[in-house]
Amino acid sequence: MNDRHTELALRQTLADLVTRNRKKGGMEVVNAILDHPRSVELIHSMAPEELFTLVVAVGREDCTDLVAHATEEQFQGLTDLDTWKGSEFSPERFETLYAIVRSTEDEAVERFLDSLEDETIALYLLHRVRIVQRDMTPEQEDAFSDELEVMRTPDEQFFLVFPAGDPNTPAVKDLVDRLYSRDNLDAADLLRHVATEDRDTVEAEFSRFRSSRIRTMGFPEQGEIRELLAYYNPVAAKRSIRRRLDALPTLKAATEMPLLPALYGFGPEQIPFLKQVVGTVEDDRVLSLLAEGLAWLANAQIVLATDGDLADEAGRRLGIDQAASLLTLGLEYVAEGDVPLAARILARVRARTLFRIGHSLLIPLRQKAHELVDLAGKEHGLQLFDPPLDDVVRGASLDVPRRALSLDSDKHGFAEFRSLAELRRTRQALLQAREIARFAAEALYLVPESLARSIPEERRLAVTHTTLMATALVNGLLGSESILTPVPAESLPVLLDLVLPVGPEGDRTLNPRLKEAIARFASAGANRFAGALFDLSLRKLEDLFRKFPSGTVPDPKLAAPVLLLQ
Repeated sequence: MNDRHTELALRQTLADLVTRNRKKGGMEVVNAILDHPRSVELIHSMAPEELFTLVVAVGREDCTDLVAHATEEQFQGLTDLDTWKGSEFSPERFETLYAIVRSTEDEAVERFLDSLEDETIALYLLHRVRIVQRDMTPEQEDAFSDELEVMRTPDEQFFLVFPAGDPNTPAVKDLVDRLYSRDNLDAADLLRHVATEDRDTVEAEFSRFRSSRIRTMGFPEQGEIRELLAYYNPVAAKRSIRRRLDALPTLKAATEMPLLPALYGFGPEQIPFLKQVVGTVEDDRVLSLLAEGLAWLANAQIVLATDGDLADEAGRRLGIDQAASLLTLGLEYVAEGDVPLAARILARVRARTLFRIGHSLLIPLRQKAHELVDLAGKEHGLQLFDPPLDDVVRGASLDVPRRALSLDSDKHGFAEFRSLAELRRTRQALLQAREIARFAAEALYLVPESLARSIPEERRLAVTHTTLMATALVNGLLGSESILTPVPAESLPVLLDLVLPVGPEGDRTLNPRLKEAIARFASAGANRFAGALFDLSLRKLEDLFRKFPSGTVPDPKLAAPVLLLQ
């Protein structure tokens, strides 16, 4: 009982150190642990996946003093988590970890070697060296070319064959020498086994055992993740939860202090609704349940975002952010923005249920975006939508849809949906894109394949809906039979006079009749949307022509992004 209390006390101390110092930076967390009077006990109290999370977040080279105290179990966890990319063993990652361990005390190196399974050592050697058992014949001694570097093992039974100048030779030789210094017979048996094994076979078989251990550390398998991300009718789920909420039992309390969520640092301050809800929850048990649930969801999203490369820090951060954001969407949707109700829901509804609701809200968004990607002519190298609609469509079409930052600001890139309001704004933008695509197909008779054939490949991405509308407008002015026929470059002087005619005092002004015609066209309800597009295109033409001094005609190359030009 006392041991249990001691363990919980250590976990509490560690969680407090992480929480207090995380925002200052990873090294502050490491220093706070190392400066504590019971630093070694604190390090040993971490689960292997927690130590791994800290090492990756801070940087491997900066965590040498932490790694120096790792137990065999922690070393095995580090090897399982850090030296694999999905189902493929990474010799480079193994060498990095081994080099860090070798820079510490001999006792740590011995614990590390004790933690390694024969299959891990075999995989590393199979990736880095060819092992040949000696038959002591002169023919074998002379069989190696000058392009190879050949070494003998300490017992003289095997050749280690490397390409000449291989930079990995010292690391391999150090490992082999250490194995022999520990036990000659075991080392020889292992090398004899490696010399006859197929690397791909060993990797495939051992990957299954490793995957099982990864799962016990809280990283779900692909099947579990697919089930988590399956569509879960949000309307029905919301109705059921709201109707039965008071009858639902409170969730079971956590069995130990959840340190991993503290290391992940979900940062509810970045998500307004979650911040509000967490700020009203006074029950530590509820907060602990939320943190544990978020940690598991983050692990699932990390597996998805990194394609199994669990040491990919950018993918880890993306997975963590997605977990918190999707849970928040589900919580806000079920609670309809009611903060006290949301706090009650957290105590009775599992985090993964709320996550599934939040993710399911995005699935229709993704379906709409996929349709728009096809309508935009992507397979033919076209992009129908001008910014920011192009970013909105691209972000919403991702496996886990994301919002386009350019929709709300001049920033570029994507971020997670933090609220239902952001979700609604993106949905409205997709509806606008849908109308543009429909108009291009039905009114402009746009056939992406035919259009692509008439435009040089390097210029196709510049063809957007305003380009098409500007071309249609110009062809109407020029009396062309086809509104989407590429405009002859020699027509640019005529266009200049039509769009920006010379005024009485010699300056050019936008043709008032043209502007009036578009305004009149847009005043009719049925034409309002098309009128807005034409007006946008007219302004695009005006911007183009105003860049040039009076009497100067635009270079066709400069006009190409604005018009379809022959």
